[in-house]
Amino acid sequence: PVYEQLTADEAELLEAISDQLIPADELGPGAVAAGAVRYIDRALGGALRDSHTAYRTGLAAFDRYCRASRGAPFRELSHVDQVSGLIDVETGAATGARTGFATSSGAFFAMLRSHVLQGTFGDPYYGGNQDFVGWDLIKYPGVRTAVWPRLQTQLEAGELMPNRRSAYDSENFEKAVVRNGTKETYHGD
Repeated sequence: PVYEQLTADEAELLEAISDQLIPADELGPGAVAAGAVRYIDRALGGALRDSHTAYRTGLAAFDRYCRASRGAPFRELSHVDQVSGLIDVETGAATGARTGFATSSGAFFAMLRSHVLQGTFGDPYYGGNQDFVGWDLIKYPGVRTAVWPRLQTQLEAGELMPNRRSAYDSENFEKAVVRNGTKETYHGD
């Protein structure tokens, strides 16, 4: 994939992290198949543009931490070391001058985790949840503007056919568009 905001190295690292947070397994595809990184990259040029520097510095700090504490970049670590590295970042144990996490590594992890969840399970309009894999994973039947008792009964019985479309495919919803000071229009949420 071609990324607009992330470098190739940043995108590869973010994919590896995303794959640990929501892995593909016997239940179905994970964050990588859902396009969570594409969602984040796209949002960093729009609604999440204020987080761009946090991603750039946080991803670099995380890889430095893995090299210093585990002897290799995150992508080259074993599954166990990847998970323990993520736990260190989540709990704030990776914070400090040695790693470059000037602020809490836990705050970086919380931001990143939130965005991976958004990219995996959010409305496909925003660039993630490709082919509705996130919705399928959680058995979300799709956007409905009204739910009658008959539909609720079908849903509870597992008989409701999925509605595979973005909320923005309906005239009832408006796409969020943001204008900045340069009169440039970009995607917002």
